[in-house]
Amino acid sequence: MIPHKIQKYIKVYWLFCKSVVMRDLSSVSYFAFQVLFLLLLIISEITFFLVLFRQTDNVAGWELEWILLFYTMSKLISVLWWLIFSRNLNRIHEYTSSGTLDAILAKPVDSQFYCSLRWIRTSDIANLLISFILLIIALNNLEIKFSIFRVIATGFLCLASLAIYYAFSLLVTLPCFWFEQFRSLRLISGLARFARYPLDIYNPILRFTFSTFFPIVLALTIPAKFLRGDAAGWLVFYTCFLAVFLLWLSRKLWFVALRRYSSASS
Repeated sequence: MIPHKIQKYIKVYWLFCKSVVMRDLSSVSYFAFQVLFLLLLIISEITFFLVLFRQTDNVAGWELEWILLFYTMSKLISVLWWLIFSRNLNRIHEYTSSGTLDAILAKPVDSQFYCSLRWIRTSDIANLLISFILLIIALNNLEIKFSIFRVIATGFLCLASLAIYYAFSLLVTLPCFWFEQFRSLRLISGLARFARYPLDIYNPILRFTFSTFFPIVLALTIPAKFLRGDAAGWLVFYTCFLAVFLLWLSRKLWFVALRRYSSASS
């Protein structure tokens, strides 16, 4: 049996998604344009890898087939972040500066839940479907022997990666409670460019940096490394630990930020 409180929040989130989708997808032509634009973008990104591998057999030990798997898996996780969280995290600054957060705090739902999940970016629904199809194609091109454990472990690592991406992004967003002009989404988008490539291609100093201070690169690399069979056990454990720790830390600091919040309407 699912606890009543969890059932409540699942129902609330479903209503959130339903209202946003009905409003944003009322224009079929706009949705079709988004699909066309995303297809062109994906084609250009894959073409880059194809051109690159005409000059070399591998990059930091990653052959073309595995690079394409990394690309599709990391893109799927990134798209989930953009779909579920980006629109919400971008609005937190607006909530704090306009005083809207007062009304949110008065609602009978958890404030972090509301501020993190109230909206979805419907333009990424098509992106999600395309990314999933590309992932199936990439997996089909590799001779990977799947077992129940491997499937469950890979899915769990993908969820851990998404949790790291979300928690880190929320931590980067929280300074807007203290600094009104702070814009986190631009910073996250800029840093995320480094996650377009596997962690292994960077030098040891950058690998350490991207595994600790900016763990999104690690988060987007580890699922593909696990399927590839070269993810050390300690690295898998560290990724899972980091996901739990960042979720705990972001939760604690969320309440710290709320205590420091001074309403713009007061």
